Amino acid sequence: KPTNISDKLKCFYDPKNQVANNTPNARNELIEKGNFPNFKMTTIDQTKIDLKELKGKLVILRFELCANDFRFKKHEIQKLDEKINALANKKSVKSIIVFQCNKNEVRKGFDLKNSNFELVANGQNFIEKYGITRFPSTLLLDQNGNFIEKYSYSEDIDLEEFLKN
Repeated sequence: KPTNISDKLKCFYDPKNQVANNTPNARNELIEKGNFPNFKMTTIDQTKIDLKELKGKLVILRFELCANDFRFKKHEIQKLDEKINALANKKSVKSIIVFQCNKNEVRKGFDLKNSNFELVANGQNFIEKYGITRFPSTLLLDQNGNFIEKYSYSEDIDLEEFLKN
């Protein structure tokens, strides 16, 4: 039984167990390009998304904290939508935004009409799984489900270049 404050803290902090749920630290896995761990998500409109079913598509996976903060970065999504719409085959891209907040907040805060992005709420588990620490962050996956790059600024993404491959 702990007798002083430092002993009590030791009960809650295990330096040997730095990874939640005893899963590999995804942050380290994402440093190297290659096969991305599969995911299954459900959008706020109840559409199921499974990475395994997206073979042949370039996947944009964007992470946002809350939809209220999103309004400050809305122009980035509008620019990505323009890039997607300018493609000869825009169906070759799947674009997803994962919000940490709940579905009602996403519906209230995401006010872009006719966006190509599908919206996922309550995404904290994905944020942790993929080691996302900066918001927004955008991950790009190739047509085979391989991790290409993590972007802090979406204007750096050249969709046409990746679709040529």
